[in-house]
Amino acid sequence: MAPVVEELFYRGLLLKALEKRRMPVWAAVLVSSILFAGMHMQTLQFPGLLLVGLVAGTLAAITGRLGPSIWLHIGFNMTTVVALFMEMRS
Repeated sequence: MAPVVEELFYRGLLLKALEKRRMPVWAAVLVSSILFAGMHMQTLQFPGLLLVGLVAGTLAAITGRLGPSIWLHIGFNMTTVVALFMEMRS
């Protein structure tokens, strides 16, 4: 659920709002990605979250659809959960 809601907000609403204010697409993707990464308030994870935001924003900008960025976000979250689970077991 969180990936869908976050993608609707950061790529669906925020990215489009920044583009409508005549911000270049690359800058809108960057700003929305920085805000996405910062919202999680995970200092050590900021670079990885920023990268996910940049890729998701680029996918949304290129395709004009949110589906690809939602699936990317779901995959990232699932990978994180599996990694944490494996870490706890070792």
